[in-house]
Amino acid sequence: MQGSGQYPPPSRRSRRLTFSYSTTDVTDCEVSEPIDMIAPPLGLARPKEEENSGSWVELRDEDGDVLFCRRVHDPFRRYAEGFADGTIDAVQRAVVEDEFEVIVPDVANVRTIAVVSSELTPDDDPEAQGRAAWTIRSFAVSPERWG
Repeated sequence: MQGSGQYPPPSRRSRRLTFSYSTTDVTDCEVSEPIDMIAPPLGLARPKEEENSGSWVELRDEDGDVLFCRRVHDPFRRYAEGFADGTIDAVQRAVVEDEFEVIVPDVANVRTIAVVSSELTPDDDPEAQGRAAWTIRSFAVSPERWG
C-alpha cells in the first residue's frame, strides 16, 4: 500500500496520539483507547521521507508500509509571527520541551508509529537546516496496545 498512495476507507473510530519532545528529539508517544470520532481527512498526496520537508506522523504495519499519514503543521512550535511598526515578521523560536497531539483513524495492523520531520534540527548545525524530512523517532506498538 506504500507505493499506491491509496488508504483504507475512513474509520468511524480514532486514536489520540500524544507526543512529548525535547529540544532535539521526540521522547514519548502515548496512545489513547479508541474514541468515537472520525479523524480529519488526509488532504493532499502523502509526503515522502527524504524527498519532502515538513512534519508528519505515519502509522506503519509490520513490514514498514505506511497505513496512514497525518501532516502536522509546526508541531515543535519553531515559528512565530510578530507585528511591529506596521509589518509582520516571521521569527524562528528556540525549541522547548513540550508535547503535541495528533488524531488518527483506528486502522488495523499498526505496529509502528513514526514521527517524520525536517523541523527538529539543531540551530547550530548548518548542514541540517533545510534538508528533507527523516524519521526522528519510531515507537513500536504491540497488538495489545493497538488491537
